[in-house]
Amino acid sequence: MMQSTKNKNNDDDERIRRIAAFFDFDKTLIALDSAGKEATTVLATKYDAYHHYPLLWTGLIVCTLLNPLVERNYMQTETLNLIYYYCCYRNLSVNELQGHAQDLYLRLLKPAVYQEILNEMQEHQRKGHLVVLLSATSEHLIEPFAKEYKVDVCISTKIIKKQTVHSKRKRTKGDNNNNNNDNDDSDDSDDDDDDDAQYYYTGVVDGKVCCQKTKSDHVHRLAQEYNLNLQKSFAYSDHHHDIPLLESVGNPSVVHPTSLLEQEAKKRDWPILRPIIPEIVIAMEEAKQKTKKTKDEEQDSSLPKTMILFGIGILGLGTVIVGLGLPLIRSQ
Repeated sequence: MMQSTKNKNNDDDERIRRIAAFFDFDKTLIALDSAGKEATTVLATKYDAYHHYPLLWTGLIVCTLLNPLVERNYMQTETLNLIYYYCCYRNLSVNELQGHAQDLYLRLLKPAVYQEILNEMQEHQRKGHLVVLLSATSEHLIEPFAKEYKVDVCISTKIIKKQTVHSKRKRTKGDNNNNNNDNDDSDDSDDDDDDDAQYYYTGVVDGKVCCQKTKSDHVHRLAQEYNLNLQKSFAYSDHHHDIPLLESVGNPSVVHPTSLLEQEAKKRDWPILRPIIPEIVIAMEEAKQKTKKTKDEEQDSSLPKTMILFGIGILGLGTVIVGLGLPLIRSQ
């Protein structure tokens, strides 16, 4: 009798514990890489980041060379992220970057949302599940989405900020004499008015980049904080780096997965979701292919000219050699 009562209490505890749905952001909820789009459409154009931060160029080269190792899961992504991307935030205004992120969201990211995955997320919300975003992307890029769709918890990579105070005008001795009769409170108020505080990014990550095992660590922390039933919870991701996240719940699903994740999903019978690619992403890919084709054609058309110039150069060099050699031959 006591044993049956204990089992009944355990069943009640399971029902009381809340269910959660964990979502990756880039390539899972949206069909784009938000950080990549920010780099090419905001950082490179608004701030000329590639010119001002040579380290970014170095990181780009390193990432290109090491990308095959990353794709095969032989290398962690934290180091590459630090080198390649987050350093370019250094000395950028937090307010300005948030404004650009909002514009980027409205122009590119929101139209690139996978409607079927968004429907899944909203269905979880209707059922009262705790909806959580877990992303390696910087927080300002996913905040617009999280706010619009009322996401419960948003965990992302945070960049350390620094505060800079600019004095609007310097006080003079005359100002101080004129204010001798003012009380201390009014002086403090004047100081507050004269100081304009602004926040800037340092380019240094606060803690760890939110990816790989760090995501699963967040899942288990939230499970304690919100009393979650992870066995009945859900997780969605596109990348094999998120396997630790997917393994943390009882109902994982993969979205347009990488080849390694697809292999793993088939082994474990995880659902593979292939939502319709948004039109804006198709148009961007077509434009990219068209640009590449144009460049290839230009290179092909320039090849004969290059060969002709090369031949002329060789002929000219031969003429010079012959011209210098004939007098020597005659002198002998």
